[in-house]
Amino acid sequence: MNLDDKALFLDAMEDVQPLKRHTDVHWQPTRNL
Repeated sequence: MNLDDKALFLDAMEDVQPLKRHTDVHWQPTRNL
């Protein structure tokens, strides 16, 4: 894995993490209903 690939991978992870957290927060109330 070269540095460019690692940088892209980390960028992708940072992009996905907030989305994942947002959907968890978003769906939690509907799941409790």
